[in-house]
Order: sequence, then structure tokens, then C-alpha cells
Amino acid sequence: PKHNFEEALRKTVEWYITNEWWWKPIADEKVLHPTPWKLK
Repeated sequence: PKHNFEEALRKTVEWYITNEWWWKPIADEKVLHPTPWKLK
């Protein structure tokens, strides 16, 4: 592996913290929707 587990996990968490602008609208719209199974 290129990175050990701890390093890869740290970098992944760091990416999500830094790039909330990218994933937050997706999560709000589809994942956190009150009835996601009704979305098309």
C-alpha cells in the first residue's frame, strides 16, 4: 500500500473537513432528505 491505514484515514478526514462545500449539498439533498427513497 502507498499509505498506511492511519495516514490514509487522517488524509480522508482532512479532505472532508476542507471540502465541505463539495459534499454538503449532496448529503443535504439526498442522504439527509426526510424521505430519500422518494427522490428520483
